[in-house]
Amino acid sequence: MGEQQFSNSYMITNRAYPAQEKGSYIYPAPAGTMFYFLAPGANNSNSIDYKQVNNTPTGPMPSSYQSGLEADIKLAVQNGGPVTVYIHGLAYYFSDACRALGTYGHNLAAQGYKGLLIGFSWPSYGDTDSYFYYGSLPYSFPPAAVSGTIRDNIHGSTMSLLNLLSMLVPLCKKNGAKLNLLCHSEGNYMLTLAMYALSGNSDPSLSALVEAGRFADQVLLVAADINNGALDPPKGTPPVSGQGSWIAQYSKEVTVYWSSADSMLGVSDGWTSYHNPSFPKRLGLHGPDSFAIGGLLPNAVALDCSLVANGSNPHTPWLVSVHESYFYIPQVLGDMTQTLNETPPDKVVNRVSTGAPDNQAFQMTLVPSPMTAPLRPLGARLPKEVPVDA
Repeated sequence: MGEQQFSNSYMITNRAYPAQEKGSYIYPAPAGTMFYFLAPGANNSNSIDYKQVNNTPTGPMPSSYQSGLEADIKLAVQNGGPVTVYIHGLAYYFSDACRALGTYGHNLAAQGYKGLLIGFSWPSYGDTDSYFYYGSLPYSFPPAAVSGTIRDNIHGSTMSLLNLLSMLVPLCKKNGAKLNLLCHSEGNYMLTLAMYALSGNSDPSLSALVEAGRFADQVLLVAADINNGALDPPKGTPPVSGQGSWIAQYSKEVTVYWSSADSMLGVSDGWTSYHNPSFPKRLGLHGPDSFAIGGLLPNAVALDCSLVANGSNPHTPWLVSVHESYFYIPQVLGDMTQTLNETPPDKVVNRVSTGAPDNQAFQMTLVPSPMTAPLRPLGARLPKEVPVDA
């Protein structure tokens, strides 16, 4: 009997006005609250298909939403796959987040991922506002404000993400499902702030996370716009190094997917005023700072994808940047699928050790494959053909 298809696609957001794309309406809903959206079918990438379940942002998951989600979690276990929460980067409106959720889920499934991919959308601006309102000055960790710039909005979203995870952890545990996290670009900063907040939070509503300890199985940090000392051991209060170390503390294994060809992170690299002055370089562009000294946290792995994700790969669709190409290149998607399924780091195909002192650094080797049509972004609605005699 073959695997069955999921009934729905699931997107949860803490945007105060999910459908709005005007900057003045893009900010977090009250702390810990969210809107819950459903779309019919697995990996649905058409944003217009996502329907809002609750009229006002609420903390608890609506019962009808939870029952549908639990049924698909059970189906994921039956199919032999995990549950993975996808957290997008900056310059994503809500409609973009839905498109990416469906497209990336579809592309992962094409490479053998049998699990359920669900999305969390924090209040990101579009391209222009993301450029002008990236962060507040002076730099601080965590940010001082909870709304305003991209990084302020992320700071104001931590309790909502933690609340969502506190509901997913018992649901997955009840049904025997592994829970993974997949972060892209600025979504890595979202997870960094959330896990740091969890480390010092005594809110009883988060007891499921605190008591679970390492509640996440696999965490994939893809094209991470966080500092390259984030997975070092933490030092200082607030921490200067190891600002992302709590991601490793609460997960079984963390894998960094990075490429030296990522030009978008090259832009972020230059915004040093907004970044940790001790570690200004971007993790997704340079890899971990600790390579040379072997100081990477013991359950963290770094994977250099520069030979595969570099703008020359024929499987990258037109107008898709290196920064986002990870989710379109079959070889990278296959690596992610193996990692999400808990294949040991040194057993994932087409990886070689770089010989780092900690033995936790790998490089993805390019495997030539027959040229096929690239994995195109889904969800685009083409205009109807106009008759010649119209």
